[in-house]
Amino acid sequence: MKLIIKDKKLEDFKKALNILSAVSTEVNILFTPEGIVSIADHSGTTMCRLMLKKELFDVFEGEGHYGISTPELNSIVKDAKAQIEINTEDDKFNIMIGKDTYYLSIIEDIDMKTNFPSIDYGENKITTTFQELLDIANKSKKVATEDIKFIVENKQLLVSGTGFNKGAKLFFKDTIIPELEVKFFKSIMTPVFIKNPDEIELYLKSDTPLTIKYVLDNIQLEFVCAPLL
Repeated sequence: MKLIIKDKKLEDFKKALNILSAVSTEVNILFTPEGIVSIADHSGTTMCRLMLKKELFDVFEGEGHYGISTPELNSIVKDAKAQIEINTEDDKFNIMIGKDTYYLSIIEDIDMKTNFPSIDYGENKITTTFQELLDIANKSKKVATEDIKFIVENKQLLVSGTGFNKGAKLFFKDTIIPELEVKFFKSIMTPVFIKNPDEIELYLKSDTPLTIKYVLDNIQLEFVCAPLL
């Protein structure tokens, strides 16, 4: 296996890795003809699918799958500039940044997840950013809520929460999608509350998992969060 990533592509790679490492500590990376795919599971309540298209890499060589610690890899590459190279040797990854080389063990026996939910939401899509989502989560802290409820009424998307003797209904966005109501534990959405200005898409449907899609050039990152019924 050999991968080289440079310049702007490297910055996008670091964003995606930072988010993936918040969902799962160990993942398999699977080489396909289109690129690299990884599916992570956070406590059985949030799933994440990351697709790194081969066009992201200046050098893309590999086959099969490899287990790796995402937080460890993230800590190594998060400050990298200009270029990184990742290759395998025996039972380890070599990560080369400038004149420095770091090593990570290849992890064996990680459960290889291949199935990711596909849900029909019709036209129920909201375009927003990670930062706007984070702002709503921070507002809900004022009532110490343990859950977040998305509500559409009167062509407005609202976020509702209740705490002990308190509650809030917060305006999020105007929308044209039909009326709906769906609730989630706030804690299961924590991995996606990462400060980031890039655009994302929310897909909502009553009593149905929430899907969050984050698309950069040559990178697709998708979350599915289980509802609280």
